[in-house]
Amino acid sequence: MTTSEFNVSSASQIGSIFKSLARNRALLTAEFGRNDVQAATLILDVDARNGTCVIDPFTDPNAQRAAAAKQQFALRGSNGGVQLYCPRLSVVGECAVDGSTGLEINLPERMHYLQRRDFFRLDVERIMTLSASLKLTPGQRQAMVSEDPDAPEPPTELDGDVVDLSGGGVGLVFYSQVMPVPTPDDNETAEVTLSLREDDDAMTFAAQWRFSNHSASRETLQVGLEFIEPDRAQQDRIQQFVVKMQFVQRRIA
Repeated sequence: MTTSEFNVSSASQIGSIFKSLARNRALLTAEFGRNDVQAATLILDVDARNGTCVIDPFTDPNAQRAAAAKQQFALRGSNGGVQLYCPRLSVVGECAVDGSTGLEINLPERMHYLQRRDFFRLDVERIMTLSASLKLTPGQRQAMVSEDPDAPEPPTELDGDVVDLSGGGVGLVFYSQVMPVPTPDDNETAEVTLSLREDDDAMTFAAQWRFSNHSASRETLQVGLEFIEPDRAQQDRIQQFVVKMQFVQRRIA
């Protein structure tokens, strides 16, 4: 398993993450000094416009004294399986939230977004449209001809849309696809090309078929592909794109 770290410095993204933590009642750990003092807390309220939030008061006496003395601390926690770390925070005052007292802090200027899974999958079709093309192998085209000799000659490529995407693979859907497409032979490799944005350079990946599902009534074909030894730079581009779009999904939610 690999570990990927992203430094988030966008105020809107950080505000969105803190709102998500508040909605999910995510338990956070405040770490003072060199982890000499640790205390649990929750985010009670977020004012992204003013760049502040309110956290639940600490119950640990040592943490209470450190907060009163304006000592800096870090917040560590998890949101949707992703580890978050926010350094150099301090209490700026007290305020009331829903009839109880909370500790007001400024939202951090930066946040470490630590991904401990190999890849996170983005449900692309829910938020945007991304086009992709799939190059058919000679064996696939020959099998399609053998299946129906009277059918038109199979195309060399199919143009479709991205359903989901991660650094490890992609799900595609092809519309107006009358014929099913067989899985490539063991000695053949599929090839998929996609762009993350219209003005981005296209990326091409060798891929292995994981599943396919053809609907004759709807004339659609869905394919799941796993990238084979992808270029690391391209893989990083996809993973960072996935992270940014996850922030967009949180703001929409």
